Amino acid sequence: MQKYIPILLGLLTILLYAASFPPFDGAEAAYLFALPLLGWSYFRPRFKTFALTALLSGALSWLILIIWLRHVTWIGTVLLALILSLFFAAWFCVAYWALPRLVLRPFLSRVLGLLGLAGLWVVLEWLRSFIFTGFPWLPLAASQWQRPVMLQLAAWSGAYGISFLLIFFNLALAVYGYHLKLRIETNASRKSHCPELYLAISLLLATIGLFVYT
Repeated sequence: MQKYIPILLGLLTILLYAASFPPFDGAEAAYLFALPLLGWSYFRPRFKTFALTALLSGALSWLILIIWLRHVTWIGTVLLALILSLFFAAWFCVAYWALPRLVLRPFLSRVLGLLGLAGLWVVLEWLRSFIFTGFPWLPLAASQWQRPVMLQLAAWSGAYGISFLLIFFNLALAVYGYHLKLRIETNASRKSHCPELYLAISLLLATIGLFVYT
């Protein structure tokens, strides 16, 4: 059964990531798409297995999202999907290295680590817009094109601010999942507190507040 875990998690990642964007328009999936692989990183799978799963997940997700380019060239479409997946997989590989190392850190260090990972996602989106001739298609923020509440944030931070918030929320959910896992394993009777998730929810509520009061 264990050998099927990468396949199942990879398929779930593909489903959620592709569903976040047009023509599927499942904007809420953007809050969850990274959770399967991020959660898996806490179990310390072999790096090669994890990296390959992230790479293939990214490649197939992008192939679905840019399939319209097949009318120009099938080979070019596949190659472009592979190139785009390099950015996708690179971020997950850094998260694979960083998340387990943040577990025992003080709260401030953990939050700074998560903010750094969210910032890295934004940097990679920016690099993707011009490196390898550039293909800025579908930053994570584009998943919210029908959600004016989230789009309001772009007036203050640009589209990258929306991408930042979405990926930070994914990271906070992964941390919370790990907290629940520890609680179950240790039979903890008290509630499992996760300040990272509270911070992510607070940022989301602040974004809603911008929409309501502007």
